[in-house]
Amino acid sequence: MQTGNSSSKKVYDNKDPKLEFISISIDENKNAWQKAMNEEKMDWKQLIINEKNPDYEKVQMRFRLNGAIPYTVLIDNNFKIIRSSVGFSSEKDLLDLMRNN
Repeated sequence: MQTGNSSSKKVYDNKDPKLEFISISIDENKNAWQKAMNEEKMDWKQLIINEKNPDYEKVQMRFRLNGAIPYTVLIDNNFKIIRSSVGFSSEKDLLDLMRNN
């Protein structure tokens, strides 16, 4: 089980309703990915895409996916990237990211 998502879960559970969380997995094993989503109770939108998917390159370019796991991106309503970070973020880091933008 992944343990770094606990910060995301805490922030999501207490976030402003106007904010949206979306996770994009690049996992090739869909069953393992679904199992992790169930175990971690990540209630926000979940997408999975990998290099075998014909739309992978478009998604990769749009969100600047770089293969790093996890990769956090803050985007505006026009899908413009405001900030991004690599690695697990603490609850404080996520809250600061949302407050400062």
